[in-house]
Amino acid sequence: MKPVITILIIMLILPNINAQVVDSSHYRIEKVSFSANIMGSSSLFGITLDKVLSENFIWEIGFGYVGIGTGLTYYPFNIQKSKACPYTGLKLSILGLPEVVVAYWGYIPNGSNLLFQAENKHWN
Repeated sequence: MKPVITILIIMLILPNINAQVVDSSHYRIEKVSFSANIMGSSSLFGITLDKVLSENFIWEIGFGYVGIGTGLTYYPFNIQKSKACPYTGLKLSILGLPEVVVAYWGYIPNGSNLLFQAENKHWN
């Protein structure tokens, strides 16, 4: 009988509980950021510097294991946090394998990003 009374009390209390909702889409997008990536603008894997130029454009340059790359990314529906943001753009990569080959190419990426900010309480 005790579990039934406990469940009834919980069911009576739950509809009256209010939670705080935070809309993270109103927070500003960082103008300059670093990211680690695999198969990004810096070839196999590496570090990329991203600079927000406007609500629709991001410029990036990346340095990686065997190459470097740069490019401009266009977000037709604006850059927004915590939402899927489709994009396209124009990129250029240079690949240099030691004593084997040097290659370069341009390409048009298509995809979607989910942008968010990781909270680090130790760096405040």
